[in-house]
Amino acid sequence: MSTAATRAPVRADATRRRAPRYAAALPVDVMVLRSGVPCLIPGRSFNLSPGGVGVALAGELRLGDLVGVELYLPGRKEPLPAKAVVRHRARLACGLQLLGLSAEQIEMIQFCAALSAPETPSPSLAPVPAADDSSADSRELNLLNRKQRPRHPILRQTLWVALAILLAGGALGWWHWNRAWKELESRVPAAAATSQ
Repeated sequence: MSTAATRAPVRADATRRRAPRYAAALPVDVMVLRSGVPCLIPGRSFNLSPGGVGVALAGELRLGDLVGVELYLPGRKEPLPAKAVVRHRARLACGLQLLGLSAEQIEMIQFCAALSAPETPSPSLAPVPAADDSSADSRELNLLNRKQRPRHPILRQTLWVALAILLAGGALGWWHWNRAWKELESRVPAAAATSQ
């Protein structure tokens, strides 16, 4: 049985919010598996709802990572444990969708959220408006094109220059060999070449 980290499928409509989020600056610990070893990443939440939490972390997560989250809610001595999936990220900020919360955990999060006023969506993590399938396909195509771009353009340019130099050197060597061969053939008398 493998202990490698698995990724949850990322849905196209994952960035649409189904419940309002409220501003909440709470300490958060995120546990993620890195090469089968649990890694604890501390951070701070900037918004909270029963469906998810926006966090700023001291490390990076990848889209689709399954993580363990511990929320330190006010008025509680112990953290609130939950499982989550990384649904979006921007630099060191991530949007986590909370999974499998019990009714008691949802009530605790709603009580904490009710203590603060509703938050206006931040520009980097704004909800994506509902769109038809053609725009969703174009977004997926744009994501695929971004992933296919070379990550090291200097390396690619260096390889193209090396290939051009190799081809030019081969063409020059062939031209020189062909010229020398014709010169050798011109030195041999025609009669000696036909008799042999």
